[in-house]
Amino acid sequence: MNTQKGFILMIVILAIAALGITLAVANLPLFLTFEKEKEQETREGIKLIVEAIRGNPKLRTFGFIGDMGRLPNTLSELNTIGTQTAFHNEDNGTRHFMSVGMGWNGIYVPEVYQDSYLKDAWENDYTYTIETVAVDHDNDASTPTVNWRRAQITSRGADKTLGTDDDIKSEYIWESGAVYISPRKLGDFPNIPGWADHILYSTTNGEQTSITLNPTTDKISFTDGAGNTFYVMPFNTAHHGPHAYELSRRGEGADKKNQQGVYNCQGGVLTLVIILIPD
Repeated sequence: MNTQKGFILMIVILAIAALGITLAVANLPLFLTFEKEKEQETREGIKLIVEAIRGNPKLRTFGFIGDMGRLPNTLSELNTIGTQTAFHNEDNGTRHFMSVGMGWNGIYVPEVYQDSYLKDAWENDYTYTIETVAVDHDNDASTPTVNWRRAQITSRGADKTLGTDDDIKSEYIWESGAVYISPRKLGDFPNIPGWADHILYSTTNGEQTSITLNPTTDKISFTDGAGNTFYVMPFNTAHHGPHAYELSRRGEGADKKNQQGVYNCQGGVLTLVIILIPD
């Protein structure tokens, strides 16, 4: 009798096991689809944060970098002003040059994501890293490199472990970079005459700063891919967003009028302004 009961129990156990395997196999495509949806949701979330930091060239927005002149130190700075300088276009009653505004102008991530943008679809906090790298900004090995900062956002993926094959990474988000201006296609970027100093106004940590370059002493020679040699002036402090500029009279150009304007720098990954100087 006991043998018969044991046999029946074994049959029941095997049936339950078989049913479990059948259900697992049947639900595997559903599970894989669910994980794929989470991966896509995470990629879209990362893209949203990148746009908040760098802006969207199609919408002519410049994001956090355009307002603050730097990468956010943490992702939470995108939607929390904290001690950051608020957006403004004058200091103590003095208007910024060309009235260019700067400072924290958030929130940068839409409010609907306010409580969720810091986590991926698996509820892991994103890993946000900033590093400084040496860049050959003029494609000339004989000239010094410049140090530029870049950031990256990483999701740990489904296994919740950083550094494994299922990690999801953003593209690099550059704080500054380089736009090479062709002699035949200047766009909004003017030629810099020999009589003028170039003053570029930008934002450093949300406050207006400026740098002055003398085309006689600060220019460097540059040869483009077609073998044309011309001069450029590199601005290592430029960033995404609006930069007011002034060409200031000097020396033999004392009778010339100052020229003023605003650059809207949105050059994709590399955005350091390099101004062409005619030979």
